[in-house]
Amino acid sequence: AEARALIEATAALDSVQLSISDKMASVAGLAANIRVRAMVKYTLDAFAAEFEWDISTDIAAGPLVLGSDTVSDTVRPMTDCGRLTVDGATDGQFGITDHVTITGNIADPNTQSAIEDTLAPIVGDRAVAFSTQILSPGHCMIRQRLADVPNDVGSLALSDGDTGARNLSGVFRVGQNPVIDLLLPGDLGDGAIWAFFVDAKEKVSGVIPNVIDDRVLVSQRSDLQDGLHRVRILHTVAEFLEDNRHLATRVTSESLGKSEVFVILSQNPLFEVSRPRSESPGAIVQAIDELMAEDPNNIIGFTSVIVDGRP
Repeated sequence: AEARALIEATAALDSVQLSISDKMASVAGLAANIRVRAMVKYTLDAFAAEFEWDISTDIAAGPLVLGSDTVSDTVRPMTDCGRLTVDGATDGQFGITDHVTITGNIADPNTQSAIEDTLAPIVGDRAVAFSTQILSPGHCMIRQRLADVPNDVGSLALSDGDTGARNLSGVFRVGQNPVIDLLLPGDLGDGAIWAFFVDAKEKVSGVIPNVIDDRVLVSQRSDLQDGLHRVRILHTVAEFLEDNRHLATRVTSESLGKSEVFVILSQNPLFEVSRPRSESPGAIVQAIDELMAEDPNNIIGFTSVIVDGRP
């Protein structure tokens, strides 16, 4: 009778291996989630105390297979600095031993722990890792407004303006000249660009267009080469000295911290008149709101890159 009661106590498990010898038992198996595992372990502990059994347990918390969409849908309402991606799945599914990695940017250090707590009952025993960085509220305000805008329309390549060397880290030291190139597929060559620079102090400066250069069409700034359009967003200092329409910058002791360049690609030019030389993140968000309300299909997508100024 006691053995039968013990079997019934494990019935809630999705799978179970039960070994019994006299009044000793070992229980291994898989619970659907953390809650079910806790319930089964509570029942087994109560059984052991009542009938004086010695029971060992090795119960994993599932589910056995977890869809990456389930994790993404759980994380999405908790974002505060733009889209967070969910990595580590195979063919859209996390196996029982897979790690779940959350990648992106956050505005509040507490956001990470809140996401971890919310995911805990969903992921079971899977480890949750974060590959995130904290950005300032102004950066995050813009990123959050663009969270539902496609961010795979192109890429931004960083290099050193003095040496021409690629920069894969985004870190530039005082005195260095960050150069940024936008790489676009050939079929996006008919689009228009709005590019702006948000510095570490949250001041927004227009890059394309700017007060002395109103060219916004990709075709005005780039020829198609090897199937790609390469549009220079921030130039070398040498290029600026030759033509002051080619905006350039150097990292100084006054510009340390994380700055970010945003490039928004649209089917048609977004503005009929030039925007102010300097703006606030709030003004950028308001402009995006107005543009989306006026023509939600005009904006194709965006891309951005961090320039991390260090001593």
